[in-house]
Amino acid sequence: MSDMLRDHILHITARRAPLVLLLPGYSLIAALFPRKDDLDGIERIALSFGLSIAVVPLIGLALNYTPFGSRLGACACRAVGVHGLACCDRGCAEAGAS
Repeated sequence: MSDMLRDHILHITARRAPLVLLLPGYSLIAALFPRKDDLDGIERIALSFGLSIAVVPLIGLALNYTPFGSRLGACACRAVGVHGLACCDRGCAEAGAS
C-alpha cells in the first residue's frame, strides 16, 4: 500500500473515530442526565465513551438480523437514529422540567 493511501485512510479514521466512540454514548448520557449539575465533565465523557463501546456493537448485532444487513450505510443510519432519539428524549425532559 502506498504511503499516500495509508495516510489518507489514517486521516479519515482519525476524523470519524470520535463520532463512533463518543457521539452515541454522549447523546444517551445527555438524555439520562439532562441537567449539567448531574455529572461533572470528565464523568460525562468517561460514561459516554463506555456507553458508546456498549451500544455500537449492539446496533451492529441488531442490524445483522435485518434485511439491510450490517453494511456501512445501515450502521451509520442506526447510529444517527440512536443519537436523534436520545436528543429528542433530552428535549422532552428539558421541556417537562420547566
